Amino acid sequence: MQVYAGLIGIPFNSLYKYLNPNKDERRILGNGERGRPKLLGVDDVQFLGETLARMDRCNDGASKKEGTDLVMSAVPNLTRPQASRQLSRIVIPEGHKAGIQWH
Repeated sequence: MQVYAGLIGIPFNSLYKYLNPNKDERRILGNGERGRPKLLGVDDVQFLGETLARMDRCNDGASKKEGTDLVMSAVPNLTRPQASRQLSRIVIPEGHKAGIQWH
């Protein structure tokens, strides 16, 4: 293993974490269990994005405060700063990616 690590140019200790002889101590690539759990699920983001788009159409522009209030009403355990961040970092960008039209 040390020779292989040297050939591909990575530290032996890094490689050993993934090829450890003891299967219980091995690290698994791409298991997706890093970081905090998401505060909003995929369905929540889709619902909030579509609701905000409709509010925006009928109201000639929904404010950020109205969007934050909507996020807080959908997920009541969020604080106002968390809801505001979820709106600006997740709901609106994911809505744009999904093709939701904002007016």
